[in-house]
Amino acid sequence: MNTNKVNYIKRIYSPLIGVVESKDVEDLFKECNFNSIVDFLTPYGHSIKPHGRQFTYQDAHGQTITLNDFCLRFINFNCLREQNYTNIEKVALKLLKKYEDVNVIDLLSKINPNDGPNDNIIDDIEENTPWFKEYKNIVNSVVSVSEHESFDHPLASFIFVSTNNKNPLSSFEQLQKAIDSHPIFNTKYVDPNIIKHYILIHDKRQTSDTE
Repeated sequence: MNTNKVNYIKRIYSPLIGVVESKDVEDLFKECNFNSIVDFLTPYGHSIKPHGRQFTYQDAHGQTITLNDFCLRFINFNCLREQNYTNIEKVALKLLKKYEDVNVIDLLSKINPNDGPNDNIIDDIEENTPWFKEYKNIVNSVVSVSEHESFDHPLASFIFVSTNNKNPLSSFEQLQKAIDSHPIFNTKYVDPNIIKHYILIHDKRQTSDTE
């Protein structure tokens, strides 16, 4: 399979990490021209390569899998919600209307029907049907929790508080409670027992190195 397609699949179906941040962390990253800490983290999740070694894990059947690299996705917990098929359909229809004047038969005629399934066929589809790639990217960019698959179920959470916080322990506790009470965990199909990582960010603007 084409390497670009493999990387695309690895990225959109990679493990999802839910992120929550205190107000001081949010302000810190906005001052650094990031919309949120999620925007800052996202590029680092595109390709994670363990230094000098391979990454191994066990699948659902207990089989050990070895990888040279892997991807992670990050999302603000406030953006996690159950799947809304109506909204996805509206977005898809709005997209397809841009191409309503395209001669579909003419485009598809450029693809040889006698060729079996292969990478070239997929490349031809993306090249000759301009809506296909755009539709694919939009649908795959929607992160929503559903019962029939678990790709968008958070595997773990990152809880961020800065050293500028007057009461970091209390802030960590409040953010943890916000995760535990999130509506997605009221469903019967999302596991609430996820790993939580508590991360204290050193804000050098207002905190010295010795504090």
